[in-house]
Amino acid sequence: MLTKRKSFGKRALSAALSAAMTLSVIPASVFTADASVGIYFSTSPLSNCYTDKLPTVRWEYNDTNMWADAYIYQVSDKNGSNPVQITKIGPASFKTSSWYVDDYAQLGHYYQVWLKDTKSSDVVKSSTFYLDTAPKLTSQMKDYYLGSGDKPTYGINFPAAKSELYRGSTNLKTYDDYGDDWNVLSNISRSGPFYNDEDFGTPDNYSTYTFRSYYTPTKYVETEPFHVLQAEIEEQPEDAVIYNMSPNGTTATANFPIKGVRLVTNWNTKELDTSRYVLSEDGRSVKVKFAQADANISNKYWLELKYGSKDTAWVRTDEFRCYSDTFEYTLQPQDVLVKESEVGSVEHAVECSDYNICPEYEEVLADGEVIDYREGDYFDIYNVDTSLAGKELRFRTYYPSWNDEFEKNYSDYIESDVFHVRGMANVNFLVQPINVDLPEGTTEGLATCAVDFEPHGAALYKGDTKISDKCTWAFEDGSAVINCPVTEKMLGNDLKFRVYYGDNGEYIDSDTFAVTNYRITSQPGSEMYLFRNTNTRELVYETNFPIASVQVADYWTNTPYIGTDIKIENTESTGKVILTANSALEYKTICMFIYPKSGEAALKTGETNIYPAFEPDFYEVPESIVFPNDVEEVPILFGCNFDFTDYEMYADGKLLSSYHGDPDSYNYLYINKDCINKELSLKVTVPASEVRGNPEEYLESPVFKLVPPDSSHKFSMQPNDMDINSGELKHLTWNTNFTPVKVEITTNLNYAYYTLPDPTAKSIGYDLWYQNFYDSENYRLKAYYGEGPLDYVFSDKFKSVRPAFSVEPMGGYAPTGENLKIEWKTNFKPAKQELWADNAFVKELKANATSIELDGVGVNHYQIVSYFDENEYSAVYSAYFFVKLTNAPVYELKANKDVLFYNNEGYYTSSAIEGEQIDVLFVGDYENFGSWGSKGNNVTFADPEHSYTHFIMPAGDVEVIVNRPKAEGIKGDVNGDGKINVTDIVKTAAHVKGLKPLDPDAFTRADVNEDGKINVTDISKIAAHVKGIRKL
Repeated sequence: MLTKRKSFGKRALSAALSAAMTLSVIPASVFTADASVGIYFSTSPLSNCYTDKLPTVRWEYNDTNMWADAYIYQVSDKNGSNPVQITKIGPASFKTSSWYVDDYAQLGHYYQVWLKDTKSSDVVKSSTFYLDTAPKLTSQMKDYYLGSGDKPTYGINFPAAKSELYRGSTNLKTYDDYGDDWNVLSNISRSGPFYNDEDFGTPDNYSTYTFRSYYTPTKYVETEPFHVLQAEIEEQPEDAVIYNMSPNGTTATANFPIKGVRLVTNWNTKELDTSRYVLSEDGRSVKVKFAQADANISNKYWLELKYGSKDTAWVRTDEFRCYSDTFEYTLQPQDVLVKESEVGSVEHAVECSDYNICPEYEEVLADGEVIDYREGDYFDIYNVDTSLAGKELRFRTYYPSWNDEFEKNYSDYIESDVFHVRGMANVNFLVQPINVDLPEGTTEGLATCAVDFEPHGAALYKGDTKISDKCTWAFEDGSAVINCPVTEKMLGNDLKFRVYYGDNGEYIDSDTFAVTNYRITSQPGSEMYLFRNTNTRELVYETNFPIASVQVADYWTNTPYIGTDIKIENTESTGKVILTANSALEYKTICMFIYPKSGEAALKTGETNIYPAFEPDFYEVPESIVFPNDVEEVPILFGCNFDFTDYEMYADGKLLSSYHGDPDSYNYLYINKDCINKELSLKVTVPASEVRGNPEEYLESPVFKLVPPDSSHKFSMQPNDMDINSGELKHLTWNTNFTPVKVEITTNLNYAYYTLPDPTAKSIGYDLWYQNFYDSENYRLKAYYGEGPLDYVFSDKFKSVRPAFSVEPMGGYAPTGENLKIEWKTNFKPAKQELWADNAFVKELKANATSIELDGVGVNHYQIVSYFDENEYSAVYSAYFFVKLTNAPVYELKANKDVLFYNNEGYYTSSAIEGEQIDVLFVGDYENFGSWGSKGNNVTFADPEHSYTHFIMPAGDVEVIVNRPKAEGIKGDVNGDGKINVTDIVKTAAHVKGLKPLDPDAFTRADVNEDGKINVTDISKIAAHVKGIRKL
């Protein structure tokens, strides 16, 4: 008879619920049927826990047996030790049975169900299960890789009726396939739900996910955050380079634990065994070893890394190569002469084809023993002294390879040739020889050097072979200059002087030099365009020697260009290279290194810039314009991507006029009112060009128009002048009879100098205007009433004159103990004025002050600051000026208003002292400058023909004058083409309107009435000559 166990009361339950939450997963036991009992457990009881109520445990039999009773035993561990019977369930009369856990049991213990046959007393035991004090996770969810086929899950200690998937705080899916049927729930696995890849949405490798499993309708346990990832390669493998046949390898890193490695080539795929690779400690990085047998530059390799159990769960890396390379000495060390107590240097260089790989380190050996350890480099200079004399020296350079443990090491090395240090006396070359190039038409030259001792003999050597003993020298004042004739027979490199200084044949050798007479006799120009029809261009180089090989390279860096199409043609004495340039060389500046067949150093050609095939085009298309009412003609600007001299204008398809001028890439076309509302176009002659590779052709512009202004839209108030000379500070104001959608400020009817941020504004403050706009008489407002390109009207012209110093303060010298009077003027009435010294405020001056006396003591430079308004932003700054006191005589500098004098510190000056350098600058109209002169001719200018030059101040005052330019050509022939036509009228008009100033010579030819100015009178006279009304 069963003994009733102690009740599991509230206090005991509370204690159980506060117990530790850790639970080990208990594996299900498998029991075979006993012959006497006849049945066994087809579904073993599963672990459970206390939720809001005591748990129920459920199990199933494979059959029924009225003579088999079920009992509940409490055991001490998951192995079923120390069983104690606590209750009887009853006979196995149904295939399904359950135990509602009541106060016969205690939570936090292991249990088993025993089936006892009442006839034979045989027993069949269930697997051990655990009744926990609270719901909990028995294991956590791990990161999941999509498509891997490995779906991790988590463990729980209760049957979950519902589970939910979350990304952050967003519920992605609810799993409730079991509903509330306890008969089903009690038998479901104690783990998370079955999920599909699509449940996670679109993972981004950064978001975190959690699962919630519910043990009541509202209460749940939640996993720790986990990631759902796309399997990716995080670090791509680099090329595996087999240096000097030593094994090497490559490394790839993934964002997942690697479960297998395959090597893919361009002909097969092979899964590697672990002898070919090794994984990192975290399993996410793999090192794969390659040997010389794998090296083939034409092969392509990929690694495929396995991330799951599916056959398709492989990720492929980027392509890489495995090829052989060789570390070798490209410059072997040479014997070196070193003087006692001095240091000599030994040069050597190590390279492989992969210029990114540098030797790791090198050792220096003397008679086989390591004497020094150094970091590796491509090129190195090693210092030696006479302590190493008489020893066999060499360098040992280590390069990278992989050992058997898949670790990169530097145990493999190459060794240089042996070299020696030889001691020498304290003798030196004062001047080393330089290369001798035999001029064309000559067969002999002269090589020269100098030494700091009296030679005992001298000869010319090529390598170690004497080629001339015809050296001569002259010893004087402790040094000797040595000369030796060289001839065409000595052409080549590696020539040197050997100069003897001792009685026992001691000598020193000079640096090597070369004797050459090689010439590149023809080469392409500095600019070449590909041909339009083939997108290629043959570039021809010719030499006065047969060519062995050539290398196309970048002109500036000498970096070779690989894969160029080159053909070499030689005769016995000449060579020719034909390079077929294509699109791969576009926008590159190339040169050619041409190597003679005789083995001499390469000759480098000049630069050639390769451009794409030339397509003539407008970079500035002539545009339609609204014709203002107050002008007779408007300028239309156009520009091309080539220089042109001839163009035609058409109106409604008919030739209106032809133009010829100086070569230029842009021009202004002046069109009068007769062309309003006509369809206009330009036809520009594209000159034939050998450089561009194009024949003479024509470029036609799109149609453009001149349209009259819309009379319904106008300026109801025209803008006023912004002239500071008026003596009144005015804002720029205007008004229109419409609300503008855009307002621009322009000076030439074509370009917007400024666009107002607020198109409805009706004024601009004078302070803003004077800070941002320059002086001009051609300002207009351009107000748009619509979105169309011609939906605008122009205002009348208005002018702008900004506040400025009309006379700059000029510094200079003053006798010691005296002050220098500084004077200035402004084109406005100042509101206040200040004196500054060395960029710091000194004092406030009277508003109407125009002069001040200064002594300059302790000051480098001064500055006057005048304000046209009380606002601090209205400041106008003078140029810096200086005041210096001197005991020397002070002389005056004079010139007209278009000439400025500067001292050697860059400050304006009106005086100077004898011997001082004075810079002089012409700031007037350039066309009026011819040359510099001075009254009395007491000044010598460094460059009299240049508008900015200098002279040395003589003893006496100086007055500089500007000579007018000499007239060349005929009056009226402004462009100098020998004819007077419409082009000359256009260029003169463009100068008068300020659109395109004339150069000095053209200015002189355009000044037909010779009054020193170019204005409407000159335009009228040239026009009268062209029309045949009055000859010039």
